[in-house]
Amino acid sequence: EGAKMSRHEALAEIRAIMSQVSVMGGNDFEIPALENIMTNVESGEISPEEGVHQAQNIADSKSSDYH
Repeated sequence: EGAKMSRHEALAEIRAIMSQVSVMGGNDFEIPALENIMTNVESGEISPEEGVHQAQNIADSKSSDYH
């Protein structure tokens, strides 16, 4: 813990979250939001950690709706 996540690691993690979410279907909001987060991480607008955190929040709210 405490080690900084690289941009590359964060993008790989967000891609993994995106593929999890895409399996659930009905992603009118989620996929564009996740792509936007990836763009923000790539541009340095948000930190890699923040990007993964935001992506995880999207996945968590998606899976709470998916029953």
